[in-house]
Amino acid sequence: MNQIPSAQDQAFALLRCPLTHSVLHRVGEHLVASVGGLRYPIENGIAILILDRAALPNGVDSIQTLRASLILSGELTPRRNA
Repeated sequence: MNQIPSAQDQAFALLRCPLTHSVLHRVGEHLVASVGGLRYPIENGIAILILDRAALPNGVDSIQTLRASLILSGELTPRRNA
């Protein structure tokens, strides 16, 4: 039998990673980016989509390192100044 997603999970499904704009998947009390693997905390039912609060994937020491590796792999497009 399929379980109907909660209103909160339906709302979370609309959110995207602020760095990669990829889909986020709920894993426990985190939303995990499908590209890059950043883990954003959920606190008191609120998703905290702030890069400084995101947990980095194993082996990555900074957001800048992650951004550079995603650009090199073609998974992220470099930002252009307006």
